[in-house]
Amino acid sequence: MESTNQEYFNALNQLREAQASLQSRWIIETVKHLAIINIAGLAGSSALLKIAEIALTPVKVSLVLFFLGLVLTVVDFHLNSLAFLAQVNETDRARIAFRAAETAGEVSRHGIPKSSAGQSLFKAAGTVGWISALLALSGGSLIAYAVLCG
Repeated sequence: MESTNQEYFNALNQLREAQASLQSRWIIETVKHLAIINIAGLAGSSALLKIAEIALTPVKVSLVLFFLGLVLTVVDFHLNSLAFLAQVNETDRARIAFRAAETAGEVSRHGIPKSSAGQSLFKAAGTVGWISALLALSGGSLIAYAVLCG
């Protein structure tokens, strides 16, 4: 294999390692915070149900909102995982193609992957994450309303 092939192959190896690292770090940190917010909301709403002086209907609705937010957090986690896996698999396919190439001309025909794999999954995960965050915000607003006006 020519040195150009080896350089491309090494670059793809580094890209793959970076993508795999991003997969675990990004998913765990971002989605973990969504889960914590929704779990805290569930706990707070549950505790407020025991207080007779507040409006119970908004608190009950907030329980549902926080629960749905938590479910969407799990969906977000899964979609991001699938998206990063698609990127890693795309890079693996390029690595195999570069390894099989015998000349620099063959390598240039294969080209560097544009990491388009997983983009629709990333967009879906982003949408789901924002919905989860909005559900948590709505649930928190209902709790505030119940406490202040109840």
